[in-house]
Amino acid sequence: SPTQFMEAALIGRHEELRRVERLLSQLAGTSPRGFLIVITGEPGVGKSRFLEEARRTGLALGLRVYHVTCLEGDPTPFAPYLPLMRQAIELILRQGQSLETLLGSSAALLTRVLPELIDLFPTVPQLDPQTERARFYDLVVRLLSTLRRDPCLFCFDDMQWADPASLDLLRFTSSRMQLEHGTGLAPQATILLHRSDEVPEGHPLHVVIEAMARVQPLERIALGLLEPAQVELVVASILGGTSVTPELLEHISQASGGNPLYVAEVVRELVQDGRIHSKDGIWQPVEGQPALALDAA
Repeated sequence: SPTQFMEAALIGRHEELRRVERLLSQLAGTSPRGFLIVITGEPGVGKSRFLEEARRTGLALGLRVYHVTCLEGDPTPFAPYLPLMRQAIELILRQGQSLETLLGSSAALLTRVLPELIDLFPTVPQLDPQTERARFYDLVVRLLSTLRRDPCLFCFDDMQWADPASLDLLRFTSSRMQLEHGTGLAPQATILLHRSDEVPEGHPLHVVIEAMARVQPLERIALGLLEPAQVELVVASILGGTSVTPELLEHISQASGGNPLYVAEVVRELVQDGRIHSKDGIWQPVEGQPALALDAA
């Protein structure tokens, strides 16, 4: 059926994926060390799809992979860290350990961001803001350390929307956790994704990345737009492996600008509007339809 579309294949990213796979293999190897990967690109260029492949590779190598996403407009302080902290707490409690025994009396500070713990800690110590912040950050580092029984990979998606508190915590935890290498904890690596057009020069995220790069190797991967030959492969993957006429390929390439997300949208719109059809195994404009115009994007 022409309305049964396949998921667009990850095309034109083989070299970038090889770079990531090499680093992940080192992390899972006999002499592992941590690193930072920063993946950038415009919206729709395939950053999250690329990350999905990287995560799959990490899992296949035996890494522990943790993935969180920042949401646009989410005002919650430390939002991307909350699911990681909850996973760590669940692991601690499942092993029959006490949070207070493991983390000390400051563990009650966790109720500031995890109100579900209020029954465990009905009394929260009253500290000055600077001391409370320092102890809370230390708590987060110790919590995340419980997740590091094996080499692990922390993936943060859509970091252009991270709140200032999370960025500050990321800078602190990453530095601390890299400096702890060799203390019996398994090494850890971080992948950060952000939209290139929403993180201009001087953005706080750049400052955090620079700070993180001072304590670990940094690999930058910029995902660009697709060439027409790559667009053709994406189109074929969406349409189940069938080919398209040169005229149609040129239209899709121009209308999408080579952006993988827009390629998929243009193809689906053309099919669903009945402007193209498959004839003798080749997708082409429907005879009698107006000439394809660059209005699909």
